Amino acid sequence: KWAVLAWNGVFHTWSTVFLLEWLPLHRWYWHTEWVWENINDPKPQRMELEMKCFYMLQLGYHFQSLFWHFTEERRTDFMTMMIHHVVTVILILGSYMNSFCRI
Repeated sequence: KWAVLAWNGVFHTWSTVFLLEWLPLHRWYWHTEWVWENINDPKPQRMELEMKCFYMLQLGYHFQSLFWHFTEERRTDFMTMMIHHVVTVILILGSYMNSFCRI
């Protein structure tokens, strides 16, 4: 159990540090009206390599967490956590496929 908690702590710490370092470099982070710039353009918003990698890492983490629940002892919140991870995966995939990386 400790190893799982340590892994979660390391992953979430890394994710937070990455976003705190990377997001302020973009103008839409400071001026929220630019989040919606070109939103109706038929071409998707440009997604940088760093953001694509971040999406894939987050997606992989949540898939791993989703499948991990089947291997550990079932707890009372099993169904709640399953729904949480399934919805999170759907939201990440939807955001990635529609290039809504600024939202």
